[in-house]
Amino acid sequence: MLPRDWIKWLVDQPENILSHGKVHGEKLGLRYLFPGFDYTADMALITAIRLHLTRNLSKVQGDLVNEIKNTTDATFGVDEQTWTEVNLLEAMNTIVLKSSGIVLFGQSLCHNEKFMRSMKKFGDVFGAGMLIVGQLIPSIFRRMVGCLFLIPIAYYRTSCTRYLWPVFAERLESMKRGEMDPAFNYDAPKDLITWTIRAALDMKDKAIEGPGPVLKRFTLVVFSSNHRHNLIDQLANRPDPKTSGAISSSSVTAANTLLDILSSDPSLHYYQTLRVEAESVFPTAEDWVLSAGLLKLRHMDSAIRESLRRSPILVRGLWREVMPINGVTLPDGQHLRQGAWIGVPVPGIHNDERFHDQPEVYDPFRFVSSSLKGEVADAENCKATMLTMTNDTFLPFGYARHSCPGRWFASHLLKLVLAYIVAHYDIQPLCERPLNHIWGEHPVPPPWTMIRVKRRKVT
Repeated sequence: MLPRDWIKWLVDQPENILSHGKVHGEKLGLRYLFPGFDYTADMALITAIRLHLTRNLSKVQGDLVNEIKNTTDATFGVDEQTWTEVNLLEAMNTIVLKSSGIVLFGQSLCHNEKFMRSMKKFGDVFGAGMLIVGQLIPSIFRRMVGCLFLIPIAYYRTSCTRYLWPVFAERLESMKRGEMDPAFNYDAPKDLITWTIRAALDMKDKAIEGPGPVLKRFTLVVFSSNHRHNLIDQLANRPDPKTSGAISSSSVTAANTLLDILSSDPSLHYYQTLRVEAESVFPTAEDWVLSAGLLKLRHMDSAIRESLRRSPILVRGLWREVMPINGVTLPDGQHLRQGAWIGVPVPGIHNDERFHDQPEVYDPFRFVSSSLKGEVADAENCKATMLTMTNDTFLPFGYARHSCPGRWFASHLLKLVLAYIVAHYDIQPLCERPLNHIWGEHPVPPPWTMIRVKRRKVT
């Protein structure tokens, strides 16, 4: 583990000196779960996420908000008289997974129950494989244990592909025809499938003859990034066939944020402050579909960022593998051999009092206060303290060129989900904050944590 002062040196090293890709593939167990698959060969999907998805978030907000509303109401209930007890992690998983599906897969697939069940099954097996093979067992046993996952992963991936293939094939044919025939007017649906194909077609050095190569990477990257917290219910010996499914990093972050707020001193009125902000930004149904409002959710943005500071997605980050045969020399002169792994302790940096005042205290509006110092200071500091901005003291999304390309979508989704919840539901405070469990390298709230919710009478 390297100190924070060496982070700039770490991220500045080229891939042939300190490799990010080698560690990434090993820690996800991909070389054992997908032997022979070159997961670094095609950048079309990364381009689609980094460029097209981020640019088009405002165009899909209407559909996204509608899915959030319907899924949250179905999960929390609409009874305005009775308190309902719900499992927090399962609820956040259901809401986040279904809501994000509308953007990732589009209307037809998101509302196809058979496809969604296949997706969850694939996520279950794939996520368990990544966690167990990539993080929980010694490297000497990874190939052997990985073999146990090959058949179920192939089966459920094929099941998902059965639904995805005709969509990819039709979309690719129509988009290629639209490029060649100006008279052919084709308005492609606004979802990640379209943007992935568009990014692949824009890669002029590669001819895209069919949907196979793009679809193969689509399933791998989307599911590997969306399902790192799988089978927590099963690992905790409380399986539920109705709700067990892939638990994404966004689901865990949403749960951690609510737990931090609900377990704070009620006299501080954190929940009420977030509610007032949400109601002021979204006073009418029409306002919910305007993406510009998200920039005004300053307190919500800060609350999520503070929860990620206290409960980052990974407890160790910025992993690199030493590549030169002669090794590398660290800034202090220490020499590391080829194949050594180096990284940084994320919680240690996040809780360092040199970078954060009273780091042991949960202050959901910590990053609002730091930017409200007059108009000039606000303009300069607001962007730097936003949830999506990374630096060498805030590392949940990585840092520099390998930072998470999907963090803008995650931020967009999380703020909408939590804003809808605080605006439309009362939740009873918790006596104390349940301690997170560490699964592999992921801090996760206890999967049995229950909360009591009741629908508000909103005029």
